[in-house]
Amino acid sequence: MKPPRLNVIADPPIVRVAALLHRLERGFPELSRQRILDIVLAEHDAITGGTPVAVPQAVEAAAVESLQRRRSAARDAD
Repeated sequence: MKPPRLNVIADPPIVRVAALLHRLERGFPELSRQRILDIVLAEHDAITGGTPVAVPQAVEAAAVESLQRRRSAARDAD
């Protein structure tokens, strides 16, 4: 099975969310942190289609464990 094609930009520049929120809070003090975060998340979704550009390495390890459990459960069901 082929993995789904993703629209990926090679090595896009990234910023830490905490740093981004800090800068935006200074630039838009009339908005709450939550409102700014909501806007950032909406823009992220619009740009990426909801597909993360990067994830922590721990996500891969957790996904492997989950997939292994599912594989074992499927084998046990046979």
